[in-house]
Amino acid sequence: MALSRIRRPDGGRKPILEPHPELDDIFLQVIHDHTAGLPTDAKVKWTNQSRPGLAEEGVSVSLPVIDQLPEKHDFCKRKAFKTIPGSQHPDRDARFQNIHGLIQEVLTTGRPVLSMDVKKKELIG
Repeated sequence: MALSRIRRPDGGRKPILEPHPELDDIFLQVIHDHTAGLPTDAKVKWTNQSRPGLAEEGVSVSLPVIDQLPEKHDFCKRKAFKTIPGSQHPDRDARFQNIHGLIQEVLTTGRPVLSMDVKKKELIG
């Protein structure tokens, strides 16, 4: 006994962004003055405009739809980056390899190794 389909394929309500392409233009106009990003990487951009703020300033759609708009235009959530992509210093690994070599050299002589996390102090003013 084969089950027949009640609805045709691709039936149902379409996402609101499909029949309303003007939402993209309105969204980009609203966040134009609230957009930031990395000048070295055009793909990393974010906005400081909140979801309710977007809804108040002209994008009068539901919050789930407002969540889709930044994703569609390649905006990421603003967060503190531990490292900026591509900013690793080329000698960084060499420094740690040098430290590791010195530690191994001292350990082979039987002496203890003391490790300290030290920050450079700067005079301000």
